[in-house]
Amino acid sequence: MDEGKTHVEMDEKLGNQKKQSENILNVTGIWDYISPIPDEMRDCRTMYGFLGKPNRSSLKIEKKRWVFLISSRPLSQDAYLEDHSEISEDHLPHLMSFDTVYYYSTGYNNDEVTLAGEISTLDIDNITTSSNGDMHSFTIDAKSKKYQFVSKRRFIIEQWVDAIELSTKTAKEKQSSITGKIKNISMIITKYEMDRDQLLEELEKDIDFKLWNDDMSNYKEYEEVHLTLEVLSEIKDDMVYTFDACMVQKPPRKDIIEMYMDSVNVKICERLTYEWDSKVMLMNPLDILCLLEWVYEYYTLLKKFGVTDDALNNGYLTLVNAYKRKIHMQIYPMITNVLIRERDAKIEESDSGYLYTHSPNDIFKIFNEVFDILSKKPMKELVLGVLEIEHEVFSQYQRALHQMISMDTSLKLDYLIALNNNFSKFFDRIEILLEPLKYNENITEQEVEEAFDQRTVQQYFAKITTKVMERITEQTWNEVGHYFLRTNYLELDLENVLNKCMKVFDEKVQLMNKQTAREVWK
Repeated sequence: MDEGKTHVEMDEKLGNQKKQSENILNVTGIWDYISPIPDEMRDCRTMYGFLGKPNRSSLKIEKKRWVFLISSRPLSQDAYLEDHSEISEDHLPHLMSFDTVYYYSTGYNNDEVTLAGEISTLDIDNITTSSNGDMHSFTIDAKSKKYQFVSKRRFIIEQWVDAIELSTKTAKEKQSSITGKIKNISMIITKYEMDRDQLLEELEKDIDFKLWNDDMSNYKEYEEVHLTLEVLSEIKDDMVYTFDACMVQKPPRKDIIEMYMDSVNVKICERLTYEWDSKVMLMNPLDILCLLEWVYEYYTLLKKFGVTDDALNNGYLTLVNAYKRKIHMQIYPMITNVLIRERDAKIEESDSGYLYTHSPNDIFKIFNEVFDILSKKPMKELVLGVLEIEHEVFSQYQRALHQMISMDTSLKLDYLIALNNNFSKFFDRIEILLEPLKYNENITEQEVEEAFDQRTVQQYFAKITTKVMERITEQTWNEVGHYFLRTNYLELDLENVLNKCMKVFDEKVQLMNKQTAREVWK
């Protein structure tokens, strides 16, 4: 009779404490944040209730503390094995973190709740339990400090110890992870140990469902490349998070990583190959770039886990070359049109009185539209490859310009002066083009110089300048030649004639920038 009465009293006390805890959730505002989480998910990821805080000399309860813990992953062993999902940090109460034990002091009626302390599970070195008569406790060792909590109910102590240990495991796995987000692979490990082949069959069946039509005769087709990559990203992310979780196990589960590489990775690569083979002729440069970035990111992620795939790397290099060809096909006609328009270009006069045309701006506007997208990207082979293409196209422009100046005798003097003045503008534009690469940590200055050799550009402009100077000199002398058209040279007023000649030369020099003028006077 007395024993039954005791159980009833205990149940009533537990019920009252549960109501008090729920009230504190509201008083602290915690409930406003965690209430949107589905009930089942919330219940196994939060732990809260009353525990005692003893004094240093005994287990006698002196203080009552309300304790709260929330984790992104389950805090009970059964749920931890079965439930692989995570809750977002969006559900964290204000100024709280996942995997931290918060304990509060409360007023007489739990109406005054004050945070008394917190313990990050990352700092926990050890948890021990003990019992003394009807009093049970656990002690947390964290960074040379000890935190002890007590209860008259052993099962409550056991629940808290299990929850804190799982929270610690989650926190330390995340801290050690490469991606910062790792998957709960407890069930995968269990299935792998029990029947690896069965696990592999389930894995491949799930991937095939995402990639293939219902009758498994053909891949699912998507109009846009990025839609295909969205599907592959879902598969890739799950695999990478699995790798991350494998690497933080003790010892690391490299056997499971190997299984995923031989199955999931192969299926990803096969789908990428199909996408390329079936759509290569239809892809524009942006489509190829989208595919390129995805493959590069995937390959780079795999290397972080110590695994590589030569086929994936070869595919990446193939895409780089394809992108280079597409860019060449795109910009070469545009640069050719600039050259064609050059013959009839409007000659402008700068504020300093120098003549020029807009071809430097037009050409490097084309180059920049392509290169601005790439210059800050980590894909060194792609960035340098496109830079080589732009250097090649620019060299083709230089050769065509030299040929035009050499063969077209109808070019006007002002136009020739404007052309030569343009050359210094070209070097200014080259510097602007290459400037962002100074901040790209993946590319060295030497690699940039090898891809876009400014010395060869300068040498060819020197060659063009020589030809332009010949034409300028020739046309200028033709213009002043009539001053010498006398049958008797003894009758020439040479001083007057030379002054007139110098005046003509000076008028032309005023239209030249300093560099062009120096070449003329030579």
